[in-house]
Order: sequence, then C-alpha cells, then structure tokens
Amino acid sequence: MKIILSTFPTLEGAESLAKVLLEKKIVACVHIQGPVQSMYNWKNELMCEQEWKVSLKTKDENIGEISRVLHQMHPYDIPQWIEINGTGSLKYEEWVTEG
Repeated sequence: MKIILSTFPTLEGAESLAKVLLEKKIVACVHIQGPVQSMYNWKNELMCEQEWKVSLKTKDENIGEISRVLHQMHPYDIPQWIEINGTGSLKYEEWVTEG
C-alpha cells in the first residue's frame, strides 16, 4: 500500500483532485485536512501560506497515473509529492488494494 502526501492552496482544489481520483478508481481513500500553516523558502523569499493537506491511499500500480493527474490539476510549479510505503491491518490493506 502507498500513501501519497500533498498540499493544495484551496479546499476546492483538494476536493476536485479527490473526486477525480476516486471516480477513476485509482485511490481507495482521500483525507483532506486543514487549513494548515505552511512556511517555506521559494525563490529566496520566505513564504507563509495557508494550505490543505491531502493524503491518498492506493496500491503501487496506480502511482504513475495519480502523479500525472495531480501534476496536471495542481496550480503550483512544483507540487508537494511525498510517497510513503504503508502497512496497516490486513483487512484495511486488502480494501485499499482490491479496487
């Protein structure tokens, strides 16, 4: 099972991504949290922005398609993409990977 972490500048953007990925049946679940305060350096400038955290649960073979969709829909030049190998209870992992 894979968990993909990203952020969006708006709740609407995060929800739009979630709906597309769920309709395509390439994620089992999407969690959206926020708003959160993000601080980072961008082009030598300290940024402090409100963002929405998105975590996507999926199976390994969907990673390429999820990446393509996320990068196509995302408004940032370099969207956050953190890929984590996850383990969970047997039943939860079966649910995530059976779709």
